[in-house]
Amino acid sequence: MKNEVDYSKYRCPYDHIKKDGGHELHGPDGFENVYGVWCACGFRGPVFCRCPEDLKLKLKKELKMEKIKLTEFHYHELLDRASVAMDHFYEHVEKHVAAQANIDVKVAAEKTTSAMYNFYNLCSGLADDENRANIYEYEED
Repeated sequence: MKNEVDYSKYRCPYDHIKKDGGHELHGPDGFENVYGVWCACGFRGPVFCRCPEDLKLKLKKELKMEKIKLTEFHYHELLDRASVAMDHFYEHVEKHVAAQANIDVKVAAEKTTSAMYNFYNLCSGLADDENRANIYEYEED
């Protein structure tokens, strides 16, 4: 007897682990009337337990894609936030007496400030770049 459940509508129990093959559930299929549920990640449901509820499978959420049209203001805002974060880190962490007193912490803080400065410069280049991204698309939870 073949199970008529569409397992592609259900989430793999291990979909929180990133796998190259993905996490698409398949089944029922099998050999000589023995049917089971399986996923490319390695998950195998027991052949005697084919009901999604018995396997504790959850339905996939409908993915709703949102789009935001990016304007010059978005890039100005990003530049401002990068500046605030960099200044805050420099003034309150790198210059802190405990950071200055410990050479390893001081060097790490200076590297962090330098990386933040490089990020700020990268963002400032986007403000006038005609080839910058104009649309941001994401999955809404």
